[in-house]
Amino acid sequence: MAPSSPSTSVDDARTRVLGPTLAQAVREAKLLVVGAGGIGCELLKNLVLTGFEKIEVIDLDTIDVSNLNRQFLFRAEHVGQPKAVVAKEVVLRLNPRAAKTLVAHHANVKDPQFNMEYFKQVKTLARGNGLRESHGGRKRREQFTLVLNALDNIDARRHVNRMCLATGKAMIDAGTMGYVGQVNVIKKGEAACYECEEKPVQKVYPICTIRSTPDKPVHCVVWAKEAYKLLFGAADASLLYEAPDAPEPSLYMPVVLARPEGEGMEAAVRYGFRVLKALFYDELSARVDRGVYARARVAPCPVPCLGDEGKGEDAWVALVEDGGEGGGEGQEWTREVWTEERCVLELLGVFAALVGDPGRRRDLGRYDFDKDDALAMRFVTAATNLRAASFGIPAQSYHHAKGIAGNIVPAIATTNAIAAGLQVLEALKILRTAPPSVPSSAPPSLPSSTIVDAGCRVNYIVRTYAGRKRLLLQPTKLHPPNPACFVCNRSSLDVVLDTEASTLGFLVEKVLKGSLSFAQPTITLRGTSIIYEEGEDADEAMARRNLPLPLASLPAGGIRDQSTVEVDDVSQDLTLQLHVYHKRWEGGPEGKGDAEAPPQGFLLGGSAKEALKAAAAAAAAQATERQRAQHLYAAEEEVKSTLRVQVNRKRGGEAREEREGHVKRSRVEGRGGNGEEDGSRAVEVIEGEEGKGTTGTEGEGREVGGMGDGGRGAFEPVVILD
Repeated sequence: MAPSSPSTSVDDARTRVLGPTLAQAVREAKLLVVGAGGIGCELLKNLVLTGFEKIEVIDLDTIDVSNLNRQFLFRAEHVGQPKAVVAKEVVLRLNPRAAKTLVAHHANVKDPQFNMEYFKQVKTLARGNGLRESHGGRKRREQFTLVLNALDNIDARRHVNRMCLATGKAMIDAGTMGYVGQVNVIKKGEAACYECEEKPVQKVYPICTIRSTPDKPVHCVVWAKEAYKLLFGAADASLLYEAPDAPEPSLYMPVVLARPEGEGMEAAVRYGFRVLKALFYDELSARVDRGVYARARVAPCPVPCLGDEGKGEDAWVALVEDGGEGGGEGQEWTREVWTEERCVLELLGVFAALVGDPGRRRDLGRYDFDKDDALAMRFVTAATNLRAASFGIPAQSYHHAKGIAGNIVPAIATTNAIAAGLQVLEALKILRTAPPSVPSSAPPSLPSSTIVDAGCRVNYIVRTYAGRKRLLLQPTKLHPPNPACFVCNRSSLDVVLDTEASTLGFLVEKVLKGSLSFAQPTITLRGTSIIYEEGEDADEAMARRNLPLPLASLPAGGIRDQSTVEVDDVSQDLTLQLHVYHKRWEGGPEGKGDAEAPPQGFLLGGSAKEALKAAAAAAAAQATERQRAQHLYAAEEEVKSTLRVQVNRKRGGEAREEREGHVKRSRVEGRGGNGEEDGSRAVEVIEGEEGKGTTGTEGEGREVGGMGDGGRGAFEPVVILD
């Protein structure tokens, strides 16, 4: 009897473990995997070893040296190649039977080609991989049975979530952060979607794409901290470190390692300039020339002032020697955004201090980043802004860079492996409840209530033992859909911003695209007036005309306090009623200088409602305080008036008594003939002293002032307010 082939024995083993029905469902199911990074590598490996053969994987990134310690499908020779393509080639060695049905896309899942028709997979196509005959004789690609998310950023996860909701696909989403993670099963109408719970502002970021395609200021801050470690700390622990024998070595590593032997500021500054030129000009130029950023939406631009058209090494050395070592003090210095040349000067000043100073030089290799270390923060701020300038990202002040230089939690391979394993288990639960094999003329489908009937769970991965059973994996029941979710329940959303200072461009880019992840928004005001649109046949002239206008100055009456606008996105099958509330913050739309203003310049959702309540409470408190102050002021004036009357009466009586006494004395002393003259002099003195009285009317000034001390302000009533 001939021995069975290895693939046959493996199939038999899978059938014994899964059972014949589930094993067949696994072979026939078609999966979409989004992401081929830390979780994605583990997930693809698990899927092909479980027996899945029909898989499409999408990933935008290329392999970086920093990925090799946890994305085990990749090796040093793969650096610079697309993750999705390499992952496919490697996992096919584990299951060669998937060679014709495993498809890799090196692309962004938000690209137009991955639209709703792609997720539905019902578009008529030419004969090829994965095509089946439909009932009408037309060619169509098989529908995706499940979508598995292995992404590391909120924006892309929101997009895939919306695509699955729009097309009715079940999605198994996974995410990890250090030692903790979560695996969740989502299906429209059955369980909460990814956006049913408002996501907190992300304070901890993964590091998968820090070196390659940063698109946020925090990515640049992380990169700058790693550069600080590379240059002044434990270099081999930095994400930017590369071994001398690495394939396709970078241009900056040889320069970094060529630290000057001698001490002194000039040598340190020259070394610093060569390092900066290699990092921010030479390396980026080489990557652009190699086509690394060919698929990027915006190709990076090397920093001009460090290139051949810049000042040159000698000029920068002279600037530093002339006292331009950077640094500063006071609030203005920390809150201003430095120019590119100022950033270079700040960085050279740090090189002069840490490499050129004999005392500090002895600690090179042992420096750790500390946000309270002024030199470290000067370096990170300046390096952040040069990196940001290259990739078209907004620059940050010293103050803001310090605020976002928090803890960076790297991905941990063990947590990724656990999450990927849980994703496969949840997929098997769903397929276990699928109907028997369907004819080849119809695409596979799932029954209604699949994830509920299958017993799917939300799985939490925790770092420490929890509960009476002391479990590190905690499965819980699926959360029901949130009735207030604007994505899966077509609910409304509140936003608070300055409608008089914020432009339509601010609303589109910062609010709708930046925070709500709309792809192609169309904005309609008062039900009929379209003021902005994107997509096919969009009125681009109208968009250019309206984008710079303040919201309150837009056509059709503008967007003002308590306005409601409708936002549609056909590409995501999404409609939102956006309720706009006006609030002015000091310092413009982004509230710069206003301690109460949100850093992004607006508030959304629950935070918006809370802000409105807080603003109303503050307004009421201010009104109460104004009323109290008015009462106190009135009381003060009443006391002053009473005291003035009493003083005037008293002083007036004393004046009359003194004049009468003076006349009597004059008569007794035989000076009666001069009484009128003395009296006229007294009147002149009284008139001459007019205005020296600090209280009362003009008449009161004459009367009180004429007596001397009272007119010179010897007495003034004072009321002390609480």
